[in-house]
Amino acid sequence: MPRGPRKSLGLHAALAARTALAESYKLYDAKPLAMPKIGAACPTGYQTSGGYCVPGPVTKCRAMPKVGACPVGYTTSFDYCVETGCQSR
Repeated sequence: MPRGPRKSLGLHAALAARTALAESYKLYDAKPLAMPKIGAACPTGYQTSGGYCVPGPVTKCRAMPKVGACPVGYTTSFDYCVETGCQSR
């Protein structure tokens, strides 16, 4: 099998796994968690604490480091994907 299709298949599998992870967060109603800070700014609703981005006191939105495009239900905020529509939970 040529390298091109194999590489493409791996990318599709990685994107599918990422989307499944985002969906599993919704199923378990996970709380926002602290995460290592990437770049100069934390995502919307998070604040810097040491080398981490921690959820603000009223933040209900979960975030994850951005790798490629954000999955469905998430939007870009600096170098992160942040859950959309979570303020009403």
